[in-house]
Amino acid sequence: MHFLPGHTATSDLTYGDVFLVPSRSEITSRFDVDLSTVDGTGTTIPVVVANMTAVAGRRMAETTARRGALTVLPQDIPVPVVAEVIDWVKRRHLVVETAVTLSPQSPVGDALALLVSRRREFSADDFAAYHPAGNLGRKLGRVEDVMRTGHRCRKAKSGQTVREVFVGLAGPRRRSGAVLIVDEAGKLAGIFTDSDLARLFEQRKDAALDGPLSTLIDPTFRD
Repeated sequence: MHFLPGHTATSDLTYGDVFLVPSRSEITSRFDVDLSTVDGTGTTIPVVVANMTAVAGRRMAETTARRGALTVLPQDIPVPVVAEVIDWVKRRHLVVETAVTLSPQSPVGDALALLVSRRREFSADDFAAYHPAGNLGRKLGRVEDVMRTGHRCRKAKSGQTVREVFVGLAGPRRRSGAVLIVDEAGKLAGIFTDSDLARLFEQRKDAALDGPLSTLIDPTFRD
């Protein structure tokens, strides 16, 4: 490949900067073309798969290796996992693709899902987004599995002032966006949120910062 007459590169080029123009060749068959590299890697086609989590995986490494190309595994994968993947790829058949295997008791739906996922190159990121064990599964989980309890909740007594509460709660703990207000008996009386605090500033009710929280929470609140 070379530049057309009168065209030279003055900077790095991207895909949008290049227009390939075919030219005549004395080669009569594509089988006469040798794309083998001379760097000692043994590759037969000059293709390297990028080290992206959603692109370069075990299946991709197997497929490209069988066809004479290279796959660069993501750099954030633990070394033992990389070693296992490399060993697995080296043990694959040189011609036949690794079959999708299922037990006789496996549901037909599993077989279809595996075949489609391979066909569609379903990635680890796709799995996390759509599979019940990923983000979707977390949305289907129970509230008790993700809610905060006990000392992880920010609490205050109804007689305390807004200023006292927020000064006393300052620290490295993760914010939850709300403070649970309890009465003298320790029973939940209401909540005071960050939005409630912002509303006081917006309405210029500075005096309310030194008033009791009991005057700011909804008296009709029910736990």
